[in-house]
Amino acid sequence: MTDERNANTGIVIFLDREAKIKNVSYNKLDENIHTYDGELFTNIVDTGSLSKTLNFIVDIKANGAAFNWEIVLNEKLKFITCLFSGVLLEDGLLVTAAVKGEGEEKYYNGMIGINNEQTNKIRDLEQTFSKSERSSSDLFNEISKLNNELVDTQRALNKKNVELAQLNKIKNEFLGMAAHDLRNPLGNIINFSEFLLEERETYGEEQIEFLESIKARSEYMLNLVTELLDVSNIEAGSVKVVKEKVNLVKMAKDVMHLIKPTAERKNRTNIRL
Repeated sequence: MTDERNANTGIVIFLDREAKIKNVSYNKLDENIHTYDGELFTNIVDTGSLSKTLNFIVDIKANGAAFNWEIVLNEKLKFITCLFSGVLLEDGLLVTAAVKGEGEEKYYNGMIGINNEQTNKIRDLEQTFSKSERSSSDLFNEISKLNNELVDTQRALNKKNVELAQLNKIKNEFLGMAAHDLRNPLGNIINFSEFLLEERETYGEEQIEFLESIKARSEYMLNLVTELLDVSNIEAGSVKVVKEKVNLVKMAKDVMHLIKPTAERKNRTNIRL
């Protein structure tokens, strides 16, 4: 093929549903195009245009037609840059290409060797092209609008994340203060109960049981507060559950021992240890 091309320079290709070349109905571009019969349409394009070509095929199948896609052919076809258009048919795809800069309109009008039905398909492409440009503009405006909304949403999300971080910091400070304020009085109760138990000979058996119960329950509560309010473990998500064997009978007796005074005050005398 020489560099001197006429107004009819271009090709018309029919593809099957899998985008394989069924036949080349019109060829004023390069004789080598016929060597690709039966191959995938993507084989005729340069590797740099492969992704765009795939999107071109997808656009045709999704919308019924695609227009004005600038695609570079491969080395065997001399890296010619063409403007591709295509329509979806019942049994495949009709794809046309005109060499960029030589005028698609003249190319379509100059094509020969194809029947009237095929000619009408290509003329429909030409008539629809201007409408497609308007549709593309509307689509671009819609995408821009959605993008602006996305940016606004992202800004709002960033603002909420900052507020959440500040609230989380306040929460950690509160937990730290709560842990300190709860540990101190519990520690004092334990110390007082230990001090009183040092003089156990001066108390009766029931009083000693009460003091031991106060000390044991206070120690339990102090350990519980320490574990629950350990901010570092909470933040790291590393609060561990330690499993151990428990004497259920002893646990039940301890609970009943705790509630016995309250039950007796309410005349619930059937509480037995």
